[in-house]
Amino acid sequence: MKISLIMRQLVLKSCLLALSVTNFIACTAHGQERLNNTIYYKLVRDIIFQDTIVPKWRAEIIESRVKSGQLTKEDSTKYYKVIKEVKLLLHRQYANLFAKDALLGDLEENGYLQKYLSKKKIKEIINSFPEDGFHDAPLVDDRIELITEFPKWDDYHKFSMPVSIGENRFLVYHYKAFGRFNYRYGVIIFSTIDNNDYRIEKEIILKEVNM
Repeated sequence: MKISLIMRQLVLKSCLLALSVTNFIACTAHGQERLNNTIYYKLVRDIIFQDTIVPKWRAEIIESRVKSGQLTKEDSTKYYKVIKEVKLLLHRQYANLFAKDALLGDLEENGYLQKYLSKKKIKEIINSFPEDGFHDAPLVDDRIELITEFPKWDDYHKFSMPVSIGENRFLVYHYKAFGRFNYRYGVIIFSTIDNNDYRIEKEIILKEVNM
C-alpha cells in the first residue's frame, strides 16, 4: 500500500514536471514572435513625431521665398514654430479591423503588398489581426494625445497591433488623416534589433487620397 502511494506520487510529480516543461517551451516559442511593447511604442512615437519636422522640399521652398522677398524671415520662423508645436493625435483604439479590410482590399484589387510578401503570407497576416482593443496609455509618449473621436480638421494617426511575419520581423498598419478629406494608409514592415530597437525595412502605401 505504501509503495503504491509512493509510486502514484512519483507519477504525479513526473506529469506536473512534464506539463511545466511543455508550458515553458510553448511560452518561449510564442514569446520569440511577440514584439516588445517598448519597441512598438517607440516606432509609433517616431512616426507620429515626423509631423513636427518640415520636409526638406518644403524647407527649400521657404528658403527660396525668403531670399526672393516673398516671405519674411520672421514669417518663416513662425511657420517652423507652428509645425514644431503641432498637436500630435493618436486614436486610442487599435486599427486592426481597418488593417484587415485594407490588406484584403489590396489583395483583391491592387496587389501592392504582393510585391514584397506572398499571397499566402498576406492571408495569414489578415487572419492574425486580433479584435480591436486599446493602446496602452502609459506607454504612449506624453507629447502625443490619445483621442476617441475623429477630428474634423486636425491631422491624426491610427495604428494596428503589430503582427509577426517571422524571423523577428513584424508588420503594422498605419493610417494618417490630413485634415478632413485627405488621408493615406499602408503598412510598415520592420525588424527588431537586440530586443530594444527596430529597423524599418519597407513602408508600403496602399491608398492615398488628396482632394
